[in-house]
Amino acid sequence: MYYIIAWILQSLLWIPGQIMLKLVFRYRVVGLEHLANIDTKNGVLFVSNHRSQVDPVFVAAILPFFSNLRPMHFISLEKKEYAHIPVGRHIYGGFLFKIFGSYPVYRGVKDYGVSLRHHIKLLGEGKSVCIFPEGGIRPESRGKPRPGVAYLANTTNALVVPLAMTGEKEIEVRIGKPFRTNGENEFAIMDHVTRLAEHVA
Repeated sequence: MYYIIAWILQSLLWIPGQIMLKLVFRYRVVGLEHLANIDTKNGVLFVSNHRSQVDPVFVAAILPFFSNLRPMHFISLEKKEYAHIPVGRHIYGGFLFKIFGSYPVYRGVKDYGVSLRHHIKLLGEGKSVCIFPEGGIRPESRGKPRPGVAYLANTTNALVVPLAMTGEKEIEVRIGKPFRTNGENEFAIMDHVTRLAEHVA
């Protein structure tokens, strides 16, 4: 049910969203050709750096309107984790998040199969999921990636697509070549994002 609602909402916002992003952020996407004809059998895991609260909007906007990768799903925290944010605590992590395609990860659970169960299911159904492995917003320096990204990639055998968001006044989202992990850990996976951001990939 939420999958259909997320698809409808992301579709309704696609055109006005593209216009706003280009006017306000001079938004552009590089490497879109890497998303053509990719295998979605085991789902697609988008792995990105995390620089601001607007990042999910930038990520969702990379997908063309008629892409079979839409809608984009996200990994968020539970609603209680946003209680310290004055305005965000009324928005983040709740029903509104879910209908737009975001599902919580459960902290404090020593079993990734449980804490990431929603996302494992989504990938198993061939859907798209975006994860910010740094576990928080890192505007300048890069944070230490969390093991959850390696667990998701290796357990589901999803196709991994590295993303790198760069720029300040002009936002550029770079899409790297998709790959499948072969037991790689979170640092090796995040390295694809780092090299992409630094124009090495």
